[in-house]
Amino acid sequence: MTDLGDVPEELKHIVPFLQRAQELSTHDPIVSYFCKYHAARLSLTTTSPSAQTYLAQLLDQLEHEKQALVGRAEMQDDAAALAHCAGFALRVFAKADSEDRAGVNVGRATARGFIVAS
Repeated sequence: MTDLGDVPEELKHIVPFLQRAQELSTHDPIVSYFCKYHAARLSLTTTSPSAQTYLAQLLDQLEHEKQALVGRAEMQDDAAALAHCAGFALRVFAKADSEDRAGVNVGRATARGFIVAS
């Protein structure tokens, strides 16, 4: 993955999606792929040469990851991909919500769970 420190100023708005992708790359490669995919879609209107270079690198990564995930149903069917990503978000939200409601171990991790689920 391209280094998050190398994100051009024009593309700083995609950093949260790239951070989630980096965090999830080993835990859930499908969600990681779609986080990067969303970041790339948000970047398509870039005009600066540095942003276009970064986008080209990101698109190359997406193609490489897509080839590695080609056998997965989520990569073949948009509905399956949506269900997978929504299910992931709901599980993360439910975990953070239950921690919050119980009042036990509530802290940064709980807050981060709500952020990741969004």
